[in-house]
Amino acid sequence: MRFGPVLLSLGVLALAGCQTTGGIHQPTSPGSQPASPSTTGEATTPPKPSPWALARERGMAFRAVGNEPGWSVEVEKSHSPTLFVSLQYNQRHLKVRDSSVSSDQDKGLITFSGLAKDGTPVQLLIHRGQCVDNMSGHKFAASAELDVGAKKYTGCGRFLMQ
Repeated sequence: MRFGPVLLSLGVLALAGCQTTGGIHQPTSPGSQPASPSTTGEATTPPKPSPWALARERGMAFRAVGNEPGWSVEVEKSHSPTLFVSLQYNQRHLKVRDSSVSSDQDKGLITFSGLAKDGTPVQLLIHRGQCVDNMSGHKFAASAELDVGAKKYTGCGRFLMQ
């Protein structure tokens, strides 16, 4: 079923994000290590905030990442959300304003679609259910498929609203 941008896509994400993750580990960021306290009395540098925490602070409701080539997408917490897409290891960026939203609650699917400023069609399909990152082994609460033009990217993501 298709909903217009006026409907509460925020509500769709909020409901999806409020469900428990069944003990799924939510990583801070791939490859990051917390700073260990110094035993020599030297000052330590606090750990950098994870990209997941930073996305939540920027008002994002969902974030997904994938590998080979590296990509990410963030969905703004809004009634008609903007998608922020980073492709090719952060070398290409697209912004999709006022994406349309549809959901199929029976299948646990949420779809966002729209056009980037340059006219490139972008679609993000989120499927609720465990996803394991194919490089790090980290477990996530959702799988994500990102279509940008004719190119398809797959990865994992998590809902940032709790």
